[in-house]
Amino acid sequence: MISSIDEEKCTGCGSCVKTCALDVFRLDTRNEKIAPCMAACPARNDLREIHYLLQQSRLDEALDCLKLTMPFPALAGRLCRRPCERPCSRHALDESVNIGGIETFLGDRDLARALSPVPRRHIFKAAVIGAGIAGLSAAWYLTKSGFPVTVFEAGEKAGGHLRSDSVCASIIDIYAAQLQAMGAELRLECRFPLTGPSWREELEDLDFRAIVIAAGSELKGKTPCGLELSDSGRIKVDPHTFQSSVRTVFAVGDAALDNASDVLSMVSGRRAAQAVGNILQGANADMGMHVRLHTVASRDVSGMEQRSPHPAGSDGSLTLEGTLEESLRCLTCGSRAYIAYPEDCMTCFACETHCPAGAIDVDPFKEFHPRHLDRRFIGGRK
Repeated sequence: MISSIDEEKCTGCGSCVKTCALDVFRLDTRNEKIAPCMAACPARNDLREIHYLLQQSRLDEALDCLKLTMPFPALAGRLCRRPCERPCSRHALDESVNIGGIETFLGDRDLARALSPVPRRHIFKAAVIGAGIAGLSAAWYLTKSGFPVTVFEAGEKAGGHLRSDSVCASIIDIYAAQLQAMGAELRLECRFPLTGPSWREELEDLDFRAIVIAAGSELKGKTPCGLELSDSGRIKVDPHTFQSSVRTVFAVGDAALDNASDVLSMVSGRRAAQAVGNILQGANADMGMHVRLHTVASRDVSGMEQRSPHPAGSDGSLTLEGTLEESLRCLTCGSRAYIAYPEDCMTCFACETHCPAGAIDVDPFKEFHPRHLDRRFIGGRK
């Protein structure tokens, strides 16, 4: 029977989990220190946990984990420049895990899901001005949290500049429909005069207690009345909460950020939604948002077996089989293995043999192999 795992030696690579035929081991991915790939991810997606869930074929749970930090993975998988793949520990062994391909697969799965209305848990309403990806992101997280949300969009359809790409446009249409199915109100061809003298009062008269400005392209250097501008001419905001100089007004995406990537625009919407939720519940905007993150060192891959990446499509996409195979290549940096079902161990020594860190010790009484494999019986010795 399996005896112990040396926690000091264990690197959490998952070799024991992947090689045990009787499913004795599990990984504990909870760690205050994040993996190198997670540290490089603009959205701070919990890639370690996502990949471990996929290793167990728990696809919907992996998608739910991804959606905690990335509202539109089908877009992010196609638009992100994949900075997470450069520091991947596997790169020193063979080739980085195709993290972008995995996200795209989960994102396409996300597009096929039917969403039900989210129960309304709060009475205070929030307004989002602009239905680009930053505004839609803010609306998605606010709606998910149970706030009544109305999105005002000057154009005929949501999506902003991404509508110039036909694939992205079709994806945005699906996400906009999902957002409405969740309970958000989307008012198209509704231009709101942010530069007018009484725009805030007009929204407050409609019972909106918080406003998220996501109409960067509409402003074009014009200053919304009553708000301060940064040195670059955009709305001045707190870098953590995206709160403007007015307590109940927030700005995201191009309205507040210089040369923001599409992924960072979505992240700004998510963070603003969290801050809006805080103030609408009577707390400070930054409550729970100043979290200091520490990163584990890249894993030492000496002694590990190489594992070729699964071939991706011409667009970098992966099939179900490819996604599961790529997830198995992840070394789950920063996790730790533990013995979940010791009674199922049949003392085959596969875990001890395959552990590159030498952290596993099977029962000290080493059972001998059958005679045809045991050297002690070679030459007729007993």
